[in-house]
Amino acid sequence: MAAEPAEFPLRQSGLFKASFRGDASYYFVRAIYDAGGSFAWRQPSYQLVVMLQGRADITINGDRVTLLEGQGILMHPGWEVSYAFTKDQRTTHAACLADSALLEKAELDQLEQVRGVHRVPPAVHSLISEGLSASVTAGTHLHAAYTLMAKACLLHFAASHSASPALGHRRHPSLIRAFAALEADPTTFNSAGALARRCGISVSRLRQVFREAGYESPSAMIWRIKIEHAVRMIRSTGLSLAEIAEHSGFTNPFHLSRSVKKHTGQSPKKIRLNEHG
Repeated sequence: MAAEPAEFPLRQSGLFKASFRGDASYYFVRAIYDAGGSFAWRQPSYQLVVMLQGRADITINGDRVTLLEGQGILMHPGWEVSYAFTKDQRTTHAACLADSALLEKAELDQLEQVRGVHRVPPAVHSLISEGLSASVTAGTHLHAAYTLMAKACLLHFAASHSASPALGHRRHPSLIRAFAALEADPTTFNSAGALARRCGISVSRLRQVFREAGYESPSAMIWRIKIEHAVRMIRSTGLSLAEIAEHSGFTNPFHLSRSVKKHTGQSPKKIRLNEHG
C-alpha cells in the first residue's frame, strides 16, 4: 500500500497530524487540525467524511452545513469543498475515498442519492478503523481487500442513510427516540431496559421495534456504540484507560479492555501503539 496519496489540489492550514493508508484510487485517512484550522479542495471522487471530535463548518459549492461529532457526510466528485474547524479545540476527522472507476453503475446510482449530514453507523466506524490499522508496509496482495473495504464503507453509509429516520421516512416513534438518545449520549445507557425507559416503552416492545426495522438488538447497538466511542478516544486522545472507561460508560478499565479486545481483536494498548507508533 502506498505511503502517500496522489497529488490533488489542496489548500490547508493548521494540520497537526495525519494518518494515511491507501493510494490514489482508494484511501483511509484520519487527520487532526489545530483550533481554527482549515482546508479546501475540489473533490476527486466519492469520499465519506466522519467527524470524530470537534466540529467543522463545511461549504459545498457555496452552501454551508455543520458537521458535528458522530456525524458524516458523503462528498461527490467535482464538488468544491472548504472546511473551517472549530476555534476552541483541536478537531479530529476521518475519511474514506473510493474512485468512481472502482464502482459499478448500480453502486454509483446508490451513492448519487445520498445528500446531507447524518449519523455514522457503528459498522462504518469499524471499517474506517480497520482501514487505518493496516500496516504501511502491507504487500500489494492486500490491495484488492482494502479496495473492497473502502467501497463497503461508502455503500454501507449510503444504505444506512437511506434507511435513517432523519430522512423523514415513516418509522416507529420509539425507534426515532432511541436513535436520538443514543446519538446525543451513548454512554448514558448500560442496558436495553435503560433505553426502553427513555423511549417510554417496554424492553420487549423496543426489541420488537428494532427487529422489525432490520437493526441489531438494542443491547448490541448500545455496546457497539460505546466500544466504537472508546476506540476513537484511545486512538485520538492521551487519556488513561480509567478516564476513557469513565467517559465511555464502562465499569472500569478491565471491562473496557476486555470489551475492546473482543470487538476489535486488539487490546487498547495495541490499538494506541499502532496509531502512534
